[in-house]
Amino acid sequence: MEWVILALAAVGLGVGIWSAVDSHNQREEELETQKENLSLQYKEAYSSAIESLEGYDSKITDARVQLQENEGNLSSYEELLGRWQGNYNYAMAQQEASAYSTYKDLIDNWSGSEVVSASRGQSGRTALALAGRSNKELRMYFGDDLRMNSASEMSAEGFDFEKNGGILGMAWRDQHLDLLADKRGYENKIADLTGAIRINEETISNAVSGIKDTLPLASELAANAGITDTSVIDAMKEKYGVKS
Repeated sequence: MEWVILALAAVGLGVGIWSAVDSHNQREEELETQKENLSLQYKEAYSSAIESLEGYDSKITDARVQLQENEGNLSSYEELLGRWQGNYNYAMAQQEASAYSTYKDLIDNWSGSEVVSASRGQSGRTALALAGRSNKELRMYFGDDLRMNSASEMSAEGFDFEKNGGILGMAWRDQHLDLLADKRGYENKIADLTGAIRINEETISNAVSGIKDTLPLASELAANAGITDTSVIDAMKEKYGVKS
């Protein structure tokens, strides 16, 4: 009977040992699985960090191209605005010179028609008819006052171009307004480009900060994931002046 008890005790001890061994092996397998999962997580996090770095780098490249283009355009529009006043003065002087030439020709023709009428002995209705045609043409070009209006009169607020300026006054006004519209266009474009340049600079600054913040994390993740090829990280550090 005693040997039966000893046999049963031995069996129980054996079962206990094998159970402990099995439990130990199971825990090791679980630990190995956990290590593999952790390594995988580090590798995935490292890949995400690299994608972020490359995204920042691409954003900086694009923003620098846009910045250079916007700065070039801004310089061109600033030059146009700087030359605008001189161009305005020249164009308006030409307009006034042309108007004066037309005025002189019409006045000469009008005066000439009066001389011709007098030399021919024309008077009464004939002379009035000739003078009426001349006056009508003068009014059409210069308005009811039949005179050349000054530039200050032309630009005065509320000036009646049809009554006081005629065709030449309206031509003066249209050119004056067109040139002013050009000036406003230059000013608006300069404002737009100045804003775009500020955005480009902010984009570059923020992306560079993002790279400098991400590089240490990427290096740490590479070490934890057992990654030895850190060429992307090294290139970024050199490009953006980040010390290891």
